[in-house]
Amino acid sequence: MSNNMKKTLLLVTAGLLSTNVLASNFDDNQEAIEYRKDVFGLIAYNFSDMKAMLKGEKDFNQQLFEIRANNIKALSTMPWEGFIQGSDKGDTDAKADIWADGAEFKQKAQTFEQNVIKLVSAAQSGDKKAMKKSFGMTGRSCKSCHDDFKKD
Repeated sequence: MSNNMKKTLLLVTAGLLSTNVLASNFDDNQEAIEYRKDVFGLIAYNFSDMKAMLKGEKDFNQQLFEIRANNIKALSTMPWEGFIQGSDKGDTDAKADIWADGAEFKQKAQTFEQNVIKLVSAAQSGDKKAMKKSFGMTGRSCKSCHDDFKKD
């Protein structure tokens, strides 16, 4: 095995291990719940600011729109580690279905992440029509997950 292959294997292994460490790095269920609520809150803040710009409720600012899209992209992979086993109990709106149907939940999370990547590309393009379309797709992916996995 070449040195480059060894280095790549080491980096991949370290990445996988760090993901597993992060996924169980909460002292208790409530800490995991608070973590994911905080991340979702930041996503919602950025998303609502973009919505206001697209609806004309706030002056449209291309640079700010792109910043908001990039913020959401940075946040989009973070909340999932807060869905640890047992964190369906406590101060949460998460349905137990998340843990019962983990494959569907994971698929919806991945769809959201993919839509956010498209939103960033649209924001970078400066094409307001593309931004609206990608924004709508991203919003629908949020709603789809909320409909299935969040209590009313």
